[in-house]
Amino acid sequence: MKFLLTVLLAVGMICSGYSQVGKALHKTITVEEGITQLQLDLAGSVEVKATKSSRILIEVKVRLEETTNDRLLEYLVNSGRYDFIQRIDKTTGTLTVANKKNNNVVMVKGKECKETFEYIIHVPENIQYVESTTTASND
Repeated sequence: MKFLLTVLLAVGMICSGYSQVGKALHKTITVEEGITQLQLDLAGSVEVKATKSSRILIEVKVRLEETTNDRLLEYLVNSGRYDFIQRIDKTTGTLTVANKKNNNVVMVKGKECKETFEYIIHVPENIQYVESTTTASND
């Protein structure tokens, strides 16, 4: 019994040292006629999957480290910090999806909250994916 309590206490102490909060966001993009390529300019890891749908679905997991304040993350989401910019080049038929490039540092109690991003992009089969131009973390 004493051993079990020691293990539980140790696990609790380890887990309390890793404070972070996360949220999954979704964005659907209707593809205009004439678009044949998708280029991504996103900060974070990107996984692309083909889909039979005619729309692009972006799933993003946002994590803030050094805080457990889910209200802060909700505020950042609602203020548009994690929205996307879409650019269309009609001469090449390329749709570019990018982060808003809001690089202001998030600080909580004097500590910087590092943001990490993981994207899963569902792309229609008839659209060619062009390699991401940015895959680094948004520091």
